[in-house]
Amino acid sequence: MNINYLIVEDEEITATMLQILISKLRPDYKMIGLTSSISETVDFLQTTVPDLIFLDIELTDGNCFEIFKRHKIDKPVIFTTAYN
Repeated sequence: MNINYLIVEDEEITATMLQILISKLRPDYKMIGLTSSISETVDFLQTTVPDLIFLDIELTDGNCFEIFKRHKIDKPVIFTTAYN
């Protein structure tokens, strides 16, 4: 199954590790974007619709839930965080 996914992560090392993990576990999945802020993610979603979103909760410009206020998301979201 071909799944196009977006990673929303503001820490480069974490984003890279997540991409590597996904590619090992799901080699048929394709990363179509990597964004690192609320505004960048909203802009990306205006033009591209991923099948799945990996979404860090705390971003440099605020809480990721602000994205849902600015853009309707009707695809699955997997929340990721380095915090408890």
